[in-house]
Amino acid sequence: MNKRVILYMVAMLSLLAGILGPTGSGVRAADSRSFPETGKTVSGRFLQYWETHGGLAQQGFPISEQMQEKSSVDGNTYTVQYFERAVFEMHPENTPPYDVLLSLLGASSYNEKYGGNAPDQVPFPDNPLTFPETGKTIGGPFRTYWETHGGLAQQGFPISDEFQEADKDGNLRSVQYFERAVFEYHEEFAETENEVLLSLLGTFSYAQKYAQGGTPPQSGGVPPGGALTIVAIGDSLTEGQGDRPEGGGYPARLLASVRAIRPEAQMTNLGVSGYTSQQMVEEELPVALDASPQIALVWIGGNNLWNNGGPESEASDLNIFGADIDKTLSALTAKGAKTFISLVYDQTKSPYATSPNGAALDPEGVAHMSHLVTEFNKIITAKATQYGATTVDMYNTTIFTDPATLAEDDAHPNAAGYDLVAQIWFKAIMPVLK
Repeated sequence: MNKRVILYMVAMLSLLAGILGPTGSGVRAADSRSFPETGKTVSGRFLQYWETHGGLAQQGFPISEQMQEKSSVDGNTYTVQYFERAVFEMHPENTPPYDVLLSLLGASSYNEKYGGNAPDQVPFPDNPLTFPETGKTIGGPFRTYWETHGGLAQQGFPISDEFQEADKDGNLRSVQYFERAVFEYHEEFAETENEVLLSLLGTFSYAQKYAQGGTPPQSGGVPPGGALTIVAIGDSLTEGQGDRPEGGGYPARLLASVRAIRPEAQMTNLGVSGYTSQQMVEEELPVALDASPQIALVWIGGNNLWNNGGPESEASDLNIFGADIDKTLSALTAKGAKTFISLVYDQTKSPYATSPNGAALDPEGVAHMSHLVTEFNKIITAKATQYGATTVDMYNTTIFTDPATLAEDDAHPNAAGYDLVAQIWFKAIMPVLK
């Protein structure tokens, strides 16, 4: 039985169990909605609030079920639910729409880190708006984002001016704290929709309070020593097309290297030849999430390139790919997996692309596909930054242009090529292995 049939059966069994739903939409039953990406359900007024206040883009996926929690602000116990970027609180003492309020995660984080007064704050001078309630000013891209993403109701008042803060990698970024959020400015994405990103305060707060008895997961979800579960999802490059029959592609080779450090590590290869990002999300991602991996490896995009609709459908092709990468990284990181995602290599540079016996792309086709590769990699890089995933550079490798590392189809690596691919993946994940 081939892997496509196996994954189909798993997906169908999950569907019958009420776990899966339409791509990215979850299962809708009456006044509730289940999300296969995280296995959580949102119901009632919380669902209504989520749907009418930005949904996935603004609130993120649910990462907990509804539960009772004592507020650190007023000491009262409320029904709450955690999302990646917010925590919803039920306030039945208020009339709608104020019966659902957002926890003051920005204020809590600001007080915890800086005692309510971060150093070296500077009001942004471009198009400034000062709030007498807090004496703080928003301007430039942060003001634009605030005004177009819910304003006071969603973000709250600014409680700091802009200042520099180190991210998890030690890089300094301009940030500004609001009562319910933290805005981050990403210069590398200037003048794009990702220029301003929100910190994942809901995820951070939930991990701090509830993961491993109240302490955040170590090494981004990778426990030190002992058993280690790794899943690899993607297309033919993950499945291992072009390798010798017993080779197992890069995942098998990578596992051998990992076991030199972590002898109890296990690898599940879910890659299926021919799959696009949409098929990966629909069929492979739910199976990967069920495995509760500590490490997740994602390599997808090649079949999206070969199935593109030409320049006239470029916007649609990019939107579909971007949405699929968002769903994948959001779900895996919310599950607690340390996630690695490969950049797409430029397939127009492989012999297969222009060979009369291969794809036989004309110059216009070559130019468009090469352009799409660049745009795909911008999406991957932006989404990896947004969700704290790590990119793996397959774009600059010569594996797919060197005849010595290519299979007979001139498109996939041979055994020697997969040896090199596995080395690149191992170099990327080695820092999180203990």
